[in-house]
Amino acid sequence: MNATQFVASADNVSGAWLAPFERLLERGVEHIAPSIFGVEQFAQDGSVQEDHRVRTIVDEALSGFPKASSVQTTANVIFPISLWNKGTRNGAEALYQRFEAIWPRVKKCRGNWLGHYFHRMIAYQPAGSKEKPVNQLAHVIETVRQGNHRPTALQIAIFDPTRDHAHSRQRGFPCLQQVALCLDGGGITLTGFYGGQNIFDRGYGNLLGLCRLGQFLACELQLKLFRVSCIANVARLSTVGATKTALRSLQDRLSELKAAA
Repeated sequence: MNATQFVASADNVSGAWLAPFERLLERGVEHIAPSIFGVEQFAQDGSVQEDHRVRTIVDEALSGFPKASSVQTTANVIFPISLWNKGTRNGAEALYQRFEAIWPRVKKCRGNWLGHYFHRMIAYQPAGSKEKPVNQLAHVIETVRQGNHRPTALQIAIFDPTRDHAHSRQRGFPCLQQVALCLDGGGITLTGFYGGQNIFDRGYGNLLGLCRLGQFLACELQLKLFRVSCIANVARLSTVGATKTALRSLQDRLSELKAAA
């Protein structure tokens, strides 16, 4: 049996991630198609809400699998939070420049040999193109400031057919295909679309990274961040060797936290 659709939301990243994780641990559920989960509450300043006890427990579990990355590492591929000085003048431009300065080192990392999400957001360039790379984040911010609220204008592409259409049975990047914004009622919502997502390996970090990206865009646009959603066409538990049996202890520790709340 496979769940045909799953929709969940919470007021923080930890709770939103926990919902599809628990569903995938149910007996007989091998994947969810699609899985939609998101965060619907942020601090007044747009800060992302988490239960850091949950994050600590998840990171401890991830550290037991050599091919898995920490929550922070996964989130940074979508939005490198440490490079952004929130609320400062020219903060966005400084962020772009800082990332470009470290990009030669970042792209040498084994995990980035096919590409990098944030780099494609700020320097999108199809394979073989001689055109200047497109900073999609800068464009979206500028077009909104000019009064353009057309939803189809507020899209940030990740998937590049000139690079990513391949016959490989296993490839990985890019799972995230696209990010889209919607302006509504004096605020914004942000949605990330995934072709496939491994909820234990990447789900928490992916949602955290999308929320931080939403926080950045809301800050630059001086708007409130209302909602961040993650849509996975197919959600699975793991590809790093984490079986349901291996994750029962993690499930038990998370259940204890919920029961004590």
